[in-house]
Amino acid sequence: MRKVQRSTLLWVVLTCCAVPASLATASGYAYEKRLVASDLIYPWGVTDLGESTVLVSTKGGKLLIVDRESGSKRFVYGMPKSYGLMGVTGRRCSASHAHIFFAFVDKIGNRFVFSVSQAIVDLDEATLPEVQTIFELEETFLSAPFSGGGVLLVDDRILYFTTANHQEPYPSDFNPENGSGSVFSIELEPLCSTKLVPLRNTPKLISYGHRNSQALAVSVDSRSLVSVEHGPIGGDELNLLGGLLDHGWPYETAGEFHSPEGALDRPTASTAEVAKPAFVWDRTIAPTGIIPFGENTRTEHGNCFVLSTLKSGLVGVCQAGPQFVEMEVLESFTGRLRNISVGLDGSILVLTDGYEGKLFELTGLGLR
Repeated sequence: MRKVQRSTLLWVVLTCCAVPASLATASGYAYEKRLVASDLIYPWGVTDLGESTVLVSTKGGKLLIVDRESGSKRFVYGMPKSYGLMGVTGRRCSASHAHIFFAFVDKIGNRFVFSVSQAIVDLDEATLPEVQTIFELEETFLSAPFSGGGVLLVDDRILYFTTANHQEPYPSDFNPENGSGSVFSIELEPLCSTKLVPLRNTPKLISYGHRNSQALAVSVDSRSLVSVEHGPIGGDELNLLGGLLDHGWPYETAGEFHSPEGALDRPTASTAEVAKPAFVWDRTIAPTGIIPFGENTRTEHGNCFVLSTLKSGLVGVCQAGPQFVEMEVLESFTGRLRNISVGLDGSILVLTDGYEGKLFELTGLGLR
């Protein structure tokens, strides 16, 4: 197994659209934040389908169609029974239909099951005429049902997703090698067929040993992945994913363990190569989303990322030589941010957390 190469970072240029009015900033560039929709009731994931249509998933298990111009919202009917939705992504196929992928958890008794499904959305009728489960975690969960759940569609060919995981304290039957706390990929059938095509390929494990990794980003050439994850007490991480590597959890963490007994003992027979984090924050930021950020960062550094967080608003990180440095994001967000995504027009979509959750559109964002 090869070591993670820190030089393979993401480079995507986000060309923000023109805005009718701009906010003056000390660095002399235009920045605007526009409220798109409010009262989203604990939103979780967001993806832009174009033609003024955005999908928002909610922790309560609802999928919403949001109009970016008017802010109007419609519930999508026909969703699978679930305890709650997490990440959502997809591609518009026509004026009236889209092909989507989403992660969710279902509660059976006092246990939870994590799944990923694909579906066709009828955007006119706001229904799901077809739904297929493409992944289900074999073991159910006693704790942390809302962990993992990041989904990322690349070139309409590959779906990446992060899985839920146990958090402390661990049950007696805990098995860290059952697919929890991992990143998977799956090669897709052609999107936007008249009917959902059952997937011939099975999900492939590409990384494991993650603690509550809720988001992924991928390079333009689709060869380099990054993920972010929540540490226990401190120790939030940015990870570069390459090769089938163990990223440490629940045996190692850059933070502090909740439970008095600390880390689990690593099996003596394990020969896994443990990958070190590419960057560790010295405070708890609670990362919830990540996007690659390119030339419009207004910084001399390249290979930058912007994260949404529950504790620190928007956070930037850039590569400076072989190391990573945290960057200041020039914006005015406060409060808990649930997710971040890039719109098809290059604008940035940000969800705020909570019962009165909001969707914002950002243009002209910069780092320093």
